[in-house]
Amino acid sequence: MGKKKKLLILNGSHSEIPLIKSAKNIGFYVITSGNSPKLIGHQYADEYCFADYSDPDAVLKIAKKMNIDAVCSCCNDFGIISASYI
Repeated sequence: MGKKKKLLILNGSHSEIPLIKSAKNIGFYVITSGNSPKLIGHQYADEYCFADYSDPDAVLKIAKKMNIDAVCSCCNDFGIISASYI
């Protein structure tokens, strides 16, 4: 079996929980990011990386370091800007 593809989800609030669970169900290794490590959604991910999703350069740095295969913005308008930047 091959290595799991990595999905970076930009945040980990309650709004991202269905996305995190669905991505894991279809075989992704899920990494969440955000500037609040205590958000409930992070506990459902495989890994958490600290980075403010409204900072495109910080998120790009994580994507490169973690060899991310796909990025999904969070339920915030600023997340789409960072996701597009990557």
